[in-house]
Amino acid sequence: MLSCTKRVITCVLVFACCACSSTSNEQPQSYLADGSIMISRPAPAPAAMEKLIALGLLPSYEAENTHWLRIDPHSQTISLMEDGKPTLVSQAQGTQLLHSGRFQLLHKQRNPLWYAPASYFEQRNLPVPPEGDKSRFRRGALGDFVLYLTKDTPIHSGPVWSEDVGGVKVDDSSLSKIYYMLPVGAIIEVK
Repeated sequence: MLSCTKRVITCVLVFACCACSSTSNEQPQSYLADGSIMISRPAPAPAAMEKLIALGLLPSYEAENTHWLRIDPHSQTISLMEDGKPTLVSQAQGTQLLHSGRFQLLHKQRNPLWYAPASYFEQRNLPVPPEGDKSRFRRGALGDFVLYLTKDTPIHSGPVWSEDVGGVKVDDSSLSKIYYMLPVGAIIEVK
């Protein structure tokens, strides 16, 4: 074991001495300007990279996953779609406040915390805690599962829907199925 250690130290010393004995004022190619050892090749200069032509297509999410979500504000329903057919349809509250469009599932979370706005405390005649105070975070207000259509629009299974909580409220059983079927990035279409 000792001889192995001596060999490694000797090799490093010999390598360092060989590099130091260079007569040129420039650093050897295996060293960076700060003296650290470069283990990989340097990246090509930007001019060289401009000449590279790369052909290819990035796969779209839709090609990878056949599950997506449709929200219909007129019928106040939320539907889990598979190959263009609904596999689960559930009544939903708050859909009338959504703007139509095509979105991607931004984030999803189990046992989420809800950050209560000042209006939540004011409507209940409670003292309003300062911004960022831990008493503003409420567990259970969004239910067991939450999917975020946008950073301010949760699809949740909370016990009640209110303008304070906002978003779309769906029953817990339906949302748990949707939660496990849709990965982050899945398509959400609001009619």
